[in-house]
Amino acid sequence: MTGTVSFNRIPYYEKIAATEGVELAVYSTDPEKKYLDRYQANKNTHAEYILDKGRILEFLQQWKWDCLIAGGYSNPAHMLTYVYSKIRRIPLVLQTETFALNNWISKIGFPAIRLFIRTADAIAAAGTAAKKFQIQCGAAPEDVFIARYVIDNETFCSYLEQTDLNALAEDLNVDDKQVVLFVGKLIPDRGPMTLMRAYGQLAARCDDVALIVVGTGPLEEEMRSYAKKQGLSNVKFVGYVDYPKLASYYGISDVFAFPARYITWGLVLNEAMALGLPVVAFRGVGAAADLVIDGENGFIVEHGDERALCDALIKILSSEETKRAMGRRSKEYAMKEFSLDKSIKEILEVVHYAIKKKKKLRY
Repeated sequence: MTGTVSFNRIPYYEKIAATEGVELAVYSTDPEKKYLDRYQANKNTHAEYILDKGRILEFLQQWKWDCLIAGGYSNPAHMLTYVYSKIRRIPLVLQTETFALNNWISKIGFPAIRLFIRTADAIAAAGTAAKKFQIQCGAAPEDVFIARYVIDNETFCSYLEQTDLNALAEDLNVDDKQVVLFVGKLIPDRGPMTLMRAYGQLAARCDDVALIVVGTGPLEEEMRSYAKKQGLSNVKFVGYVDYPKLASYYGISDVFAFPARYITWGLVLNEAMALGLPVVAFRGVGAAADLVIDGENGFIVEHGDERALCDALIKILSSEETKRAMGRRSKEYAMKEFSLDKSIKEILEVVHYAIKKKKKLRY
């Protein structure tokens, strides 16, 4: 049970479904199917996908499940899955990236969330911060596992072959500059204005650095206005970029910056590292604690500290040796520790644990 079946998550579901002895059905509460249609146009799918908001109960009653996986606890569909699993005594795995209560809705609903966490048969946390939070909310430590949140590294890297990187850099007029890259929604929680102000400080100290902003959102006009007012002519807004083409923007960049105030994970960090970029992230990024090895492949900065963000970027960009060494470390770490194979093995281990635990309780 999940939200959007996004392009970067379909390979994850497909690899699970292709595992011997596993049958997987994915119910999405978001009926948007453009990513799935595009994937299926090139490959046959092994999992069964149901993209329909109104057939949740029908879907749950359709099969005899060995295990149910709820991809969170904020959606009514997740809660219905929880209730159904308890009524039918089906093992339930909670798969979550959440590491804090970040809005008033989750705070009001915390008693129900805590019940969900404490009574799930097993919990698959995306990383160390999420694991710690589930235990703080009352989950038994032995029931909480880490099942890494990943992308298909190899496939994403292969997208670079589809683009002339030199031509793209020339088109954006950044071929003679070092490039800071931001990818994400232009909304307050992702911190794009914080990055704009930090880049303003950076540009005053380094005249050969450009900022590429990939994404759209309500802050775009404010960001454009700020860049114009401050005379930041090397800020490039490219809007929404289709997933396969996204790799090319990482490919022409030198460092990736993600100053999000709060995001449960942040797969853009996985993407940047898979393509060999040093990364700078705020502590509010859930993935930072697991993906960013401070001082080795990038830096973790305290939320809202524009000066520290600027300083971190300068540390990387001012030394070609440092930049290359951090980029190599990023790629090595992403490929080894955050691979699709490792993540699939972890989630299946959690499922087997939940099934085994439920059988013990029955007898």
